[in-house]
Amino acid sequence: MITEGRASRFDGAQRADDYEEPPYPEVRPDVGPAEDEPLVEGNAEPEPKQMTEYDTGEGAVYDPLAVLSGDDDELEPAQVRRKDRREKQSIWEKLSLGLYKAGPSEAELAEEEAREEEARAEREAQQRAVAAAEERTRQERAEAERVIRQSEWVRPPGILLANDKGSSFKTPGSIGIAAALSVVRGGSVAIQEVSDDRGTLSLRAEGFPARGIERLIDDVDQVHAAGQLAAYSAPQTSYVAVFGTVGDRRRLTGEDVTKVAGVIDTYYRIRLMDSGNVPSSEAFEAAVETTDVLVIPTSMSLDSAMRMADLVKRLKNGNEHARSLAERAIVVCSHDGRPESPAATAAVEEQIEKIDPLAVYNIPFDEHIAERDEITWSRLAPATQDAFTHLAAAVVTEANHAINN
Repeated sequence: MITEGRASRFDGAQRADDYEEPPYPEVRPDVGPAEDEPLVEGNAEPEPKQMTEYDTGEGAVYDPLAVLSGDDDELEPAQVRRKDRREKQSIWEKLSLGLYKAGPSEAELAEEEAREEEARAEREAQQRAVAAAEERTRQERAEAERVIRQSEWVRPPGILLANDKGSSFKTPGSIGIAAALSVVRGGSVAIQEVSDDRGTLSLRAEGFPARGIERLIDDVDQVHAAGQLAAYSAPQTSYVAVFGTVGDRRRLTGEDVTKVAGVIDTYYRIRLMDSGNVPSSEAFEAAVETTDVLVIPTSMSLDSAMRMADLVKRLKNGNEHARSLAERAIVVCSHDGRPESPAATAAVEEQIEKIDPLAVYNIPFDEHIAERDEITWSRLAPATQDAFTHLAAAVVTEANHAINN
């Protein structure tokens, strides 16, 4: 029984030994079936999607090429709805941009053309006005340079910048006028420091000279040549020679000022003097006596204008030469960037009207001067150079009157 039972239990296994698997089709990766090889029914794969199609998300495949072709019969309903929305949106955008607006009428075209012609005429008029102003400025500058260049005197003129108010533009004004004269005449212009105590002339001028006016005062009687005198100056890029204080020095006397002015006049054609803040000093009085043209600089502040008026009053109470200088003084209003209130400006104008100067000139604000460092002519703004050139021409004209008449 055991034998029979064991045999009946393994009958299935014996049948399995005779079983053979049916042949499977050969699988070829990434290669489709051969044209002559039929696919097994039920195992067919869908054709790959074309690059121009994508799933709309609503069970339909959207073909942009079909939409563009306008063949609605081949589109699914969802695709048709999308096309209708795009067409309506496109029409709305075109209408909003005015592309389908009717053309302007003849009257509208004529009106538009008239407006364009008026605008063009206005632009041309503005351009002609600007060109005329530039030409006028050029001619005025050329005339000022002609006066500076062609003026000569039987002796070198002395030009004094004076205002006993500190920071009133005396030193920058001296350097600016001297530079304007020198660049036109080709040099032979000097600036002499005449402040009783050491001033700031050598600090605002270019360079670091080895010797200054403090040494020249001691050696003035031994100077017998231009080369000797130049050793005490600070040469500028504008060809101006600056005689300022380099080291410590004693207070200047009237004799110091007169003797130094004499030796400078021997070797230079024009001499400017940068004064101090004490009009009662001996040095200032000596400077006045060697002056042919008085220039009074002032800032646009009441205290500076009041000091200007005090100086003129003091000179008018002096001798005949001092009175003549005061009556024919040239006022220079500087604009240094500090606030200029209407009240202060009105006060300055009132003081100028009281002293009744020969002429009034304005020097515009200049960033280079406002730096309060060395002043270089080439770094000044063109408007500042123009202003200094016209001022220098006025100084030369007054020198012609004072010396040649």
